[in-house]
Amino acid sequence: MKGTTGNRLALPEQGQRLPAAQRRALIEDAAVQVFAADGFGGASLEEIAARAGVTKPLLYRHFASKAELYVGLLEDEMRGLLAGVAAAVEDEEDPEARLRAGMEAFFSYVERRPFARRLLFRDPEAHAEAAAAHDRVQAEMTGALAALLGSNPRLLARDPQRELTIELFAQVLKTALNGVAAWWFAHPDTSRETIVTRTMQLLAPGLRELEEPLPR
Repeated sequence: MKGTTGNRLALPEQGQRLPAAQRRALIEDAAVQVFAADGFGGASLEEIAARAGVTKPLLYRHFASKAELYVGLLEDEMRGLLAGVAAAVEDEEDPEARLRAGMEAFFSYVERRPFARRLLFRDPEAHAEAAAAHDRVQAEMTGALAALLGSNPRLLARDPQRELTIELFAQVLKTALNGVAAWWFAHPDTSRETIVTRTMQLLAPGLRELEEPLPR
């Protein structure tokens, strides 16, 4: 597994002035790592500022609070992950091919941005605003995955509670992929191709089992 520190930007040399957008990106990159490692409660703006090579007052010029920074990062990483998965499956019609393409996109994202995965899938926080953002992001990811699964008309075609069952399947699939990603983080010598192939072997039979003839 490559890129175990994520897409970390190079810190500026001492005294070097950077454009505001580049400075903000440095802060966000540092914050993802700190929040992923320590959670919302354990993270400090002092550590984030130090990692980004800025002062705390300068950090406050870009973000009004720790909660604003955390919530924005959660939402940005969610959108990035979902956009990659959606683009990967767009041209695939076969359900198993769509599943594999989506997995490939997910694990590619994890490989590039491992700290982002840890940020997205940490346990809910005690802080009300952070916890609400976490729950909202998780629900949106499950909903997006359910929509992709539900686009297969043969999936649970005769199930009177099709929408509910597909949402449960999406939740199980999302949780399983996160679990595999966590294992991969601890076993970085395993290739992404192996991860995708073996995970497909485990999950594809469940997809086939849920496919039914379309009702007449």
